[in-house]
Amino acid sequence: MKRQLNQEIVNYLNNQSDFVTSDQIALALNVSKATVTRRIVEINQSKEGGCQPILSERGRGYKLSPGIILRLEDRAEESIAEERCNEIIKELLFASPKRLRTYELYEKFYVSESVIAKDRTIIADKLAKWHLVLVRSNRHMSISGTEKDIRSAIMETVLNLNQTTDISALEEYCKGINNGDDFLFTIQQIEYASTALDMVINYPYNISLFAHIYVLIERIRLYRHLSLHESTPSLLYEEKMFSPEIYSVCKKIVDNIGIYVGIIPDESEVVYLFEYLSTARISNEEKKKLMFLSLAR
Repeated sequence: MKRQLNQEIVNYLNNQSDFVTSDQIALALNVSKATVTRRIVEINQSKEGGCQPILSERGRGYKLSPGIILRLEDRAEESIAEERCNEIIKELLFASPKRLRTYELYEKFYVSESVIAKDRTIIADKLAKWHLVLVRSNRHMSISGTEKDIRSAIMETVLNLNQTTDISALEEYCKGINNGDDFLFTIQQIEYASTALDMVINYPYNISLFAHIYVLIERIRLYRHLSLHESTPSLLYEEKMFSPEIYSVCKKIVDNIGIYVGIIPDESEVVYLFEYLSTARISNEEKKKLMFLSLAR
């Protein structure tokens, strides 16, 4: 998952009373000293009017400008809380149905218990959009809801899917994660499905299918476990009977994913893929019929 490292650096400095070295920042945020220096330059260059948010002094290190601290507290507190809550939501969604320790979720943000309590209210309100519930238990947090709703939330919040999203936008995002390796693999699976089923997978089905496979890879790699489809056994049987061709393609893609990440996905993943591909095929066939009718006229 993409880190908001610039914000993490600002958050860290905002909680220091004196100058700190790049070595200290790098150790606290688990990045290299060079990365810290480069990001601080970015932060200072991003401010208009020549006002540098982060002060530097040879031999002492870095410190957040006192004036900037006031602006962070007065003007941008809401936007900072928004970014922080969105980041927590993403981590919880990827981990779902597993629960995560609250301390580990918030460790990098350097905020108080009262701030975390306020965040919980914001997060709960945001999750309601997808009919999901924030669960708290024994200093842990998790998200409760159907697997379908969880995946919908991930596609929208992590990949920023909307009506204008295209493959090039997704490629740009994926390259920021792991040099685009997962992007290329996912595209290969879509191309395989298109060739095997002898159909063009048009928008928006290509985007939805891409997002589903990509998110599946990330979640399996991070947490090795996903919620099962609610009706897997009966649906698998129905799919084999209804369209053995689509079923075999879905099974092959799931097998490919298992080989790629080194962890075998549950058989229920075939059900989810089947839903996307069968819908895409129906749409494709309807377009062919309309084209035939227009030519016949």
